[in-house]
This record gives sequence, C-alpha cells and structure tokens, in this order.
Amino acid sequence: MSILRFDNVSYQYPGEDFDIIDGLSFSVEPGSFHCIVGVSGCGKSTIFRMINGLLPPKAGTISVNEKPITVREHYCGYMPQKDMLFPWRTIVCIALLFMPTPAPSSSRNSVPALAVRSHCSGVSTLSVCAQCAPASKVST
Repeated sequence: MSILRFDNVSYQYPGEDFDIIDGLSFSVEPGSFHCIVGVSGCGKSTIFRMINGLLPPKAGTISVNEKPITVREHYCGYMPQKDMLFPWRTIVCIALLFMPTPAPSSSRNSVPALAVRSHCSGVSTLSVCAQCAPASKVST
C-alpha cells in the first residue's frame, strides 16, 4: 500500500502552451525516503502544491493512502520555501502557532514542549511576539 501515488499526472499553468508536469507517475511506500530535485522552474514546487490540493492536476490522479486527494481533507501540511504569512516570525514561532498545546503531564518529555510553546503564549495569531520579532517590528 502506497502512502502517496501519482498516476499519469499532468499540470499546465494558465497562459502556458506546455505542461510543466506531463504524465508523472510514482509511488511512495511507508518508511521510504524520497527527494525531488531539479533545476529552477522544472516543477518541484508544482508537485508539492498538487499534493496538498492547492493546484488541481490537468490529468491523472493523486492518491494518499489509496484514496484520491479530491475526497480527502486535512491529510497534509505544507510550508512553502518562501513563507509570506508572518515574515517577522521565526519558523519555530510559525509552527508553534498551529500546534496544539500539550496537556500537562508528569512526563519529563513534555516539559521542553511546554517551555517552547510558552514563549509565544498570550500572543494572538496576528500580533507580534516580542521574542520572535526584530526590534524594529516590536511596538511598545
């Protein structure tokens, strides 16, 4: 059973006269490691955008755990190479915004997670965390 499968997938950007992805087929098996490499503009980011449903394929099927992504919700997360959401925050702060707060426990392993999470606590999603922002972005 593959966790990700592309079956004869093609994609063409609007206004272009060629498919940036043309008949791509591959599968990713559980526990395997894969890399997508290539020159700038060859379609690497397009593949990732199609995997998480931001771009619909022109042809073919993309499946996660044997189900087409067109019938799935909340099956993956995606952070583009160039983040535009919160340019004043570090990647740690951005990731922490969307992580559930762990329940208190006596486990020693939960302490670092709680400590890291707490450094942005009390900061709303759109405000600036003083510890994550450059000094010029923090208003007092």
